[in-house]
Amino acid sequence: MFYVKTLTLMFLSVVLAGCSKDDTASAANTSSGQTVAIAGQNTTLKDGYTSDGQQVAEGYGMTYSETALDETIPALPIFGFANGLPFNAGTVVFRQDDKGVWHLELSDHSFDPVKGIAYARSSKKDIQTIYITLPKPPASAMKIGRDMEYAGGFFQIKKSPDSMDTTSWNTAFAYKIEIDQWKMGPSQVMSCGRPSMGKASGKLFVSFKGSADSIQNSWVSGEFKNAVILYCGK
Repeated sequence: MFYVKTLTLMFLSVVLAGCSKDDTASAANTSSGQTVAIAGQNTTLKDGYTSDGQQVAEGYGMTYSETALDETIPALPIFGFANGLPFNAGTVVFRQDDKGVWHLELSDHSFDPVKGIAYARSSKKDIQTIYITLPKPPASAMKIGRDMEYAGGFFQIKKSPDSMDTTSWNTAFAYKIEIDQWKMGPSQVMSCGRPSMGKASGKLFVSFKGSADSIQNSWVSGEFKNAVILYCGK
């Protein structure tokens, strides 16, 4: 399974607007944002801005963007912001359904992917999950994605920080997925209820378009390693 318990960013390319790409930074997760060090100066990254009011530049995979295909995805564990609050990946799954269609599921809690998100959510109703229907079967050395448009996925997200459950947020979203390694295990020729398994590694960037009177712009970005592949053995 794929777990991320702590976010530690090391030697990160510049994220502030107007800074040089030659600068470096590091960061760590906090309850209210991501603590970032740039040129030895600590600051807190909070959904598009630093604590001293500087806006984070697009293009570095570190803020909301409607042009995901232009983003350079940082070599960091997956993190981001969901409706203004920090989001850190707990479970990443590539799942094939009984019609042969592939989906990416990215959740902020850790659970057994074979039992599935529905089972996990029965006891943890506030699990947030990004669902993306992939346009073609994944493979090693594959890049897939699109800029902002509707359909093909949604975000099961909390509407407020103190929500004890989630809502299905169907909005326009953009994404970029780079699969470096894709290794499917031996086929067991079983149903999707008892899937064959494999492992995948790569990077992703996903952003969801918010609205002023509802859920805020949201995004996640970073690396996944040994994400679980679940398929129907065909």
